[in-house]
Amino acid sequence: MPVTLEPHEERRGSIYALSNSSSYSNLAETFNLHTEILPNKPHEPTFKLGLEPIDGACFRIDQNHSEPAHIRIFLENNTDQRQTFKIKTTLTEKLRAKPPLGIIEPHSELSIRISYNAKEIPDGLHYIAIYHIKLTDQTDEELKDLREFWKKNPNFDGVRRIVLNFEIDFADE
Repeated sequence: MPVTLEPHEERRGSIYALSNSSSYSNLAETFNLHTEILPNKPHEPTFKLGLEPIDGACFRIDQNHSEPAHIRIFLENNTDQRQTFKIKTTLTEKLRAKPPLGIIEPHSELSIRISYNAKEIPDGLHYIAIYHIKLTDQTDEELKDLREFWKKNPNFDGVRRIVLNFEIDFADE
C-alpha cells in the first residue's frame, strides 16, 4: 500500500497523522520526520482515548514572522465516563498547550492548540505526553483546581507520547 499522509492545516503549522497503512520508513524519507513511535514504559497503562495525530506532529517555523508556530491535536473521549487530561512536554520553556489540562465529557472531542515560541530547531528528540484519568465519583468542588487534583492523583489511567518535528520555512509570502 502507498504511504498516506493526512494533513490538518493550521495557520503556521501542520500535523501529519499517519494512517495504519503508512510505511514509516518511506514517510520519514519523504518528509524527513522522526519515525519513532514512543512506546509506554513497562509500568505505564495504555492510552484509552482517541488521539490525532497518532505518531508525530510537525511545527513549521516561519522565519519571516514573529508569531509562534502552531499545531492542533485532537483528543476524543470515546468512553462512557468523564476524563481529565494533562499535557507535559520536553520543551517546557518554548512550548505551550492551551488548554494544558482539562476535563473532557463522554463521547466528545476537544481541540488543543500547541504553540512553539522559538525560531530555531531544538536539538534532540522532543515530544508531548498526554495523560488521562477516568473520573468516577469526584465532585465538581474537587475538580475546581485540576492542578491540585493531578498532584493528589499521580496514578494515571493512560499516557501517549507524540514525537515533535520541526522545519524552518524561509519562503516569502
